Amino acid sequence: IVVYGNWAHVRSDLGDIIGALRLTESAFDVGRAVRPDGRPDHVMAVGYGLRLISLNRLDEAQTQFERALEAARAEGDVDMQILSLLGIANLQRERGELAAAETKLETAARFVDGHFPAVHPARTALRTEQGRLHLAQGAYAAASAKFSQTLGDKPMERARTPYQALELAAWAQAELGLGHHERAASLAADASTVAARFALPGEPSYWVGRALLEQ
Repeated sequence: IVVYGNWAHVRSDLGDIIGALRLTESAFDVGRAVRPDGRPDHVMAVGYGLRLISLNRLDEAQTQFERALEAARAEGDVDMQILSLLGIANLQRERGELAAAETKLETAARFVDGHFPAVHPARTALRTEQGRLHLAQGAYAAASAKFSQTLGDKPMERARTPYQALELAAWAQAELGLGHHERAASLAADASTVAARFALPGEPSYWVGRALLEQ
């Protein structure tokens, strides 16, 4: 289970989303065979759900997040609870259900305040989702402020995952909405540079493709 799960994470970072899904499904198959209730691991279900969103398979993603949230609550796993809540808000935003996404993020914010210290990755993840929602709502200044909080003055140095390439691309959209064309172009170029860090030479990458489209 661990090997398949880690391998899926690597393939996802390289930009092979479908390959990552298949490897996660292999991990699920093993998990069903060894877990007493036959249910897949809820930690991997969150990552699986995020990859399903990338492929616009939103109903399947919702099932994964809801199962993960139920299991995380049962096991008292606060980290997976917040990631599941943020995943649900993400897919609601992707569906255009902005009011529902905003309500879910308000719930997530209260959960973060009640369970995590002032400096914690959960707060960064929450701000990122808040920024994406502001962007979808056309609140460009608020979106830009959130992305500035998460990536700081030197976003190229702070970007450590391919998801942050998409965050840079979203920040570029916010700056474009504000009419800051040069700033938007610079952030979009940075997104492409960050995405390319994770790609293997000669292999297609989802992250690179998304960043290049934004640029």
